Amino acid sequence: MDQDSLRIVAEDLKFLADWHSDISAPEIRRGSATLRRLLVEGAYSSAWRAAGFEREPSLIAVDLSNLINPSDLGQVVFALAAGVEFRGIHIANAMLNAGHSPPSPVKDAVLRPNGFPGERVFRLSEYLRSASAYAFGEWLTRADVVKYIANVRGGVHLSQSQRKSEAHLVDRVSPIEKRIIVYETEGLLVELVAIAQAVGRSENARSLIEAVGV
Repeated sequence: MDQDSLRIVAEDLKFLADWHSDISAPEIRRGSATLRRLLVEGAYSSAWRAAGFEREPSLIAVDLSNLINPSDLGQVVFALAAGVEFRGIHIANAMLNAGHSPPSPVKDAVLRPNGFPGERVFRLSEYLRSASAYAFGEWLTRADVVKYIANVRGGVHLSQSQRKSEAHLVDRVSPIEKRIIVYETEGLLVELVAIAQAVGRSENARSLIEAVGV
């Protein structure tokens, strides 16, 4: 990766860090293309190594498995990992349950002064495989959310092979995405903001930005 490409990645990470509480739905949808390139297509990890850092970036984010015990899934309609500043609210997680009271969290550790219950440290590859949402019996990973929004709502131009490989994801998510609502906003868009803030505001993202000098 050359210096110009490194600079673009660093600038894109700064862009994610600036996703503020009042970001609009159109801005989120357009920004999904940047998230896809950095995370799903691997530009962030490639830049990390090209800048001289070892292994892969890490970050702190909410682990949904820390918030829901498998034995409680029967009473959960949907749950989002969240951990986001959105519409002026510090959203630790978002859950709609069919029971009389919400399930008790498995682990409620907060790792940062301004953090959220259920946090843990993820390597970037782990983070992308981790659960972003459980909704109507379907599990969605963070990579699923980024790919789906970028594919269906973000105007990303995919190759024929990419469209074919993600057709099953679109078929799974399309029937449920409009049914996941958080503070009058589509829940998967809220999740996308959480992903952008977790990545862009992480210590490792700041380290790469400083190393590149943007």
